[in-house]
Amino acid sequence: MTRPFPSAVATVLLAAVFGLLPFASQAMAEPPPDALLVVLTNTGTICGSGLPRLTPHPAADRYLDVLARGFSGRLLRLYRHVQELRRRTEAAPIEPAYLLLSTTQGGFPRFGFCLDDEEKPSAGYVELHRGQRLSGAFGAMDQIFPHELLHVITRQLAGTPPDGGSNQVHAIGVRTDRYQAFNEGFAEHAQVMAVVDPDAAPDTAALAQDPEPRQRAWRNLDAYRRALVARWAPAPRHRIGFVLWFSATEQVLRYHAVEDNLFAREPDIPPSLLETSDPWIAYLLEHIMPGEPDAPLKPTPRLLSTEGVVAAAMTRWVTLPDAQQRLESEAFYDAFGTSAGEVTPLDNVYLKLFRVLADARPYELAGLARAYQERYPEEADALRRTMTGLGIDVDETVSEIWLASRRFTTGTTLFDQYRGLPRSHTFDLNAASAADLATVSGLTFAQARILRSGIPYASLDDVDEHRVVPPAILAELRLMQEAFASMAARSAEAEESLSLSAVFWPSIWRAVLWMLIAGLAGGTLYRMTRRAPRWRAALNGTGAGTCGLLCAWILEAPWWFAPAVPLVLLGAPAVLWQVWRRRWTDAAQVALAWLLAVLPVVVISQPLG
Repeated sequence: MTRPFPSAVATVLLAAVFGLLPFASQAMAEPPPDALLVVLTNTGTICGSGLPRLTPHPAADRYLDVLARGFSGRLLRLYRHVQELRRRTEAAPIEPAYLLLSTTQGGFPRFGFCLDDEEKPSAGYVELHRGQRLSGAFGAMDQIFPHELLHVITRQLAGTPPDGGSNQVHAIGVRTDRYQAFNEGFAEHAQVMAVVDPDAAPDTAALAQDPEPRQRAWRNLDAYRRALVARWAPAPRHRIGFVLWFSATEQVLRYHAVEDNLFAREPDIPPSLLETSDPWIAYLLEHIMPGEPDAPLKPTPRLLSTEGVVAAAMTRWVTLPDAQQRLESEAFYDAFGTSAGEVTPLDNVYLKLFRVLADARPYELAGLARAYQERYPEEADALRRTMTGLGIDVDETVSEIWLASRRFTTGTTLFDQYRGLPRSHTFDLNAASAADLATVSGLTFAQARILRSGIPYASLDDVDEHRVVPPAILAELRLMQEAFASMAARSAEAEESLSLSAVFWPSIWRAVLWMLIAGLAGGTLYRMTRRAPRWRAALNGTGAGTCGLLCAWILEAPWWFAPAVPLVLLGAPAVLWQVWRRRWTDAAQVALAWLLAVLPVVVISQPLG
């Protein structure tokens, strides 16, 4: 990895101190006109058209060195071919790929900016956090950049995705709708390809064979499952501290669970969770936990609505030998500004996919597969076999029957573990899971099983004709359909527009509440064993509870570590003081008092039963 010259570092530091960074960066050499990637930084100003004014990044070389190789580099070359296709078909200007390094968490495809004073109202660019690791970790920049660049390409070729019925923010295992699932899954397969690319950065390529990230991810998932299904789990780490572990775990799942197609399998959900009046725990299990390799496959409509499944399908698709064959028509390649002899087998697949996206504009996996088979019939059988092997019947056309629950709310994103931003749950009846149907008022578990066995239905009238549910349940389904139709906005909120304080506040106040309870209980137990002033017992209990619970929620460690920390830091000095004074009875009492004071930490933080 090339480091910037010392003079450039000094320039940037001085500019940051005196607030002259935009001017300093403008003084840097402009990128060459044939550059495939231009790295940008924000000036903090807007141009006359209201677009953000961006300028070349002063330390672009360190990013270019990594992103110009591997799958990212391949996609940059393909992006230039896409721009040539758009120039010839839409008279769009040729643009390099742009990367904006900012302070915004996450990664986003953007459109429209000013490059210094030059307006580029339709140019696409990728925005990533400037502190994101470049390579060598799941979710590093060399995987997320091609992910977001595929979003830009898809939008340029196929247009804006249609509005689907889901109102949930997406995640790798969340069942949304077929449009959102395709939009995200098509981009997410780039993260798998980035790890397995022969020219990937060595530390990124090593991830595929490193067992430690996968083992840690599955430990987190197992602990989360225990926290959800336990009879007693008031404040376990994997609920209170969900934000601390899930993002990294999801990035691991985007590789390993996608490679194994585990999101096509039904997760194990205890029936008792589906028979409650509030199936929130079942919903969380269903949308976070991947299935086991030998678990039953989900039906095709649910598969098409799950981005992890779409990502798995696209990974298999682009590596099909049949799909990698060159076409005989030179006109096909000429439209992209290249020739058959200049592209690799893998490039062939993507050029074919991009041509189908541009011509047919499909925005769901089955539609893309059907359009692809029609355009390249010689590959149709191989593609159909691949999809069937994943459990997907791309020839099955199923109507969507969208319903909105009148009594069940989900959180806004999976990070909203305690529903600080509640929203009515929406789902497609033909893609419904057991957890979805558990939200239908009056529908029993047995009736739900019968209703699911009859999927797909053409409409609710079709449900009526099949007589699979009592009239009262059918009436409830019609009311849910009307509730969905009357919702003012059904599309999922953009991730960057969420109120993070509202999402995380329920976890924060629960943490504070349980620390107070642990302090009160610990202080009481301390004073029952060791006669001490109330203020001292309260202080010791508060110290034990706060220190122990923070360790339990923040650190990934064995269960005994959290209570051991306050014992070592707070209890041991008190015991040693009594030992030094040769007060052996007092030393024993103090030791026992501290052991009891940390007991609430274990009871509160560990799932039991």
